Amino acid sequence: MAKLKRTTITNMTTVSEVEARQACNIDFLKYNADNKSEDTYQWVQLPNEITLKVFSYLDTIELLRMATVCTSWRDLIHTTPSLWRNIHLELSCNWKSQKNKRTFLCAQQFGIHFRKLSVSCSHDHQTAICKFMAIDFRKLLLSLHQMSLTSIKITDLQLQGALLSTVKSITEILTRILSRSDRLQCFKMSSAQFTFEEGIKVLDTVFSVSRGNVETLYIDRIFREPLDGYLSKEQDKLTNGILSLTRLTKLGIDYLHLTDGFLTALSRSHAGQLKRLTIVAQHLLYDFNNYQVKLATNSWLTLTESCPELKMAFVIDGFTLARIGSVMKILDQVMPIYKIKMMLELDYYDDLISSRFKNVLNEITANFRNSLVKLEIEHSRRTGQIDAAFLDLVRNCQRLTYIKATAYFSDPETERIALGLVQARRRQQEMSRFQEMPNKRAKLTPADGPGSDPA
Repeated sequence: MAKLKRTTITNMTTVSEVEARQACNIDFLKYNADNKSEDTYQWVQLPNEITLKVFSYLDTIELLRMATVCTSWRDLIHTTPSLWRNIHLELSCNWKSQKNKRTFLCAQQFGIHFRKLSVSCSHDHQTAICKFMAIDFRKLLLSLHQMSLTSIKITDLQLQGALLSTVKSITEILTRILSRSDRLQCFKMSSAQFTFEEGIKVLDTVFSVSRGNVETLYIDRIFREPLDGYLSKEQDKLTNGILSLTRLTKLGIDYLHLTDGFLTALSRSHAGQLKRLTIVAQHLLYDFNNYQVKLATNSWLTLTESCPELKMAFVIDGFTLARIGSVMKILDQVMPIYKIKMMLELDYYDDLISSRFKNVLNEITANFRNSLVKLEIEHSRRTGQIDAAFLDLVRNCQRLTYIKATAYFSDPETERIALGLVQARRRQQEMSRFQEMPNKRAKLTPADGPGSDPA
């Protein structure tokens, strides 16, 4: 069997960013006091404005590295707050990793300058529940308690294995930071796995302090249990808080937190305003014969009509293929879905599973061929004869220009054919956009061209 490796078609890195990174990959150690070349002198003597422009393309670790090159660069990096406005930090639960130490050092030295903070958590452990990430995340927050943020993004925190006392401490520090960030425009906390009591404290702070500023809110998987286990007033607390955000344009939320009433209210309160909606279905274990989970078609129609620019992404997380057929039942063909991401768990394989997966691909093709732009499939075990259904999806979804897949195919040519189709479609779209651009050079008069004399 041939394996389709991870296939990703993304935008190319800008030339200026590539040149800046190449310039900063020079081995500065070879230029010591006994070996000062003319090129070295010219590079070190660059105006601060140009040097700072180069530094602006570097990430956190690279900036710390550049600060060790010479005293002039160190002083420039340490005294330029703008270099630390937009920062991405990484945490690992592996106690042997040096990554966290560098992260804490950066936060302690420059945290006061942070305005847009992104923290990604990587779990290197083999068990399903992480018990160590919460400890280091708490240390990071203690280093940042003085800052005022306009954007905070925290992904894959996974607090379900942490001690309750640690979670309570994280909640207390985080709410203190959020209460100080009265100009918060973006709040993203995906896969945090708070208890409801602690998670709602964090969200209440966002809703009360920044309701007039928040434009982006992603809270998918912020709770470790679905809200249906709580009273309706607890669910209303969440939905009313979301509805109170007057400038909201992007929302990410769990499917089980949606109701027909919430969609109707959202279509009224944010008519013409909502642009992106990301829905996550995680471990949706309901029996459709006994519990009606599917939202009404009229609710989706009302939302899409009131928000004509709305685009939806649907994420299927943690399902086995044996149950994925039930997930497709909650997708309505009137939903303007531009992205589908399937993260599947394959515990076993048989012909029935293969047939269900093919049916899922066929349903996606039939329902979203006119809107689907991105498709991601993540699983590691073989799924049988899905080649034809997969290629049929790629061929018929004419707007599909992004594929990221890990799958097994019967024919090794399936990968090559799918990739070729997507690349050709992407080139064609880029050519069409280029041809539609106005020809500015044609509008120039001879006096406007290079080398012409001024009038």
